[in-house]
Amino acid sequence: MDDETRIPGPTETMRDLGSLPAMMSQAMDYGAFKAREYFEREGKAPGDDLSLAGHLARFHAKDYLRAHGQFVVEERDVEAEDQVDLQSVPNTGLFLSRGRFQIRILHAQNGRIPAPGASLSRQAYYQQLQESFQFPEDEVDPSAPKPVSLILYWDTTAPYDLSLLRLACPQYGEKTQASVKVWWDERLALIAHTPLAASPQAAADDDLDMQLVDEQATPSVPGEDDDD
Repeated sequence: MDDETRIPGPTETMRDLGSLPAMMSQAMDYGAFKAREYFEREGKAPGDDLSLAGHLARFHAKDYLRAHGQFVVEERDVEAEDQVDLQSVPNTGLFLSRGRFQIRILHAQNGRIPAPGASLSRQAYYQQLQESFQFPEDEVDPSAPKPVSLILYWDTTAPYDLSLLRLACPQYGEKTQASVKVWWDERLALIAHTPLAASPQAAADDDLDMQLVDEQATPSVPGEDDDD
């Protein structure tokens, strides 16, 4: 691969993302907490409406990230040209970026990275063919390399405690989960959120640290070295 399309390994990616993975872990923990809190208040269980629970978790995770200075949008806002396409994709998520990386936060599918589904734009994202999305405050740099697509996917227990957080670099994907291939897929540590009222914007961001979880059997990619 040339420099424009080179896929960084997980260690290099985590280094370049800095405090963002830890912040995203806190945000998803907060989102799950707020969804669980809503159902407890209503005297119901998250399992009574998993779709609503997922939407609540995403909504509050977005609030948490924005409160900590991150510009994050709904995935459908990124795909303006694919609105009808994404309407048929049940697992819509969040989108944010850091440097050369573009990150979509999605709910896991059967505990694994979800399939792109019917969305052609999401399929292109999985194939590392996505063009750079320019946030309002970004300066256009025509010489910038093509972005690297990442998927942060999450899952919960039945009571809706955050139970899984993984960061993957997709290689390919179509409608089915069986079609999905990844360059790498690593488990992240779960970090409990701090209350928003006690978290001034970005006050502790520099102190956040995230490590990959050492797993005995992690997905591997033949021929891909971590620091290539």
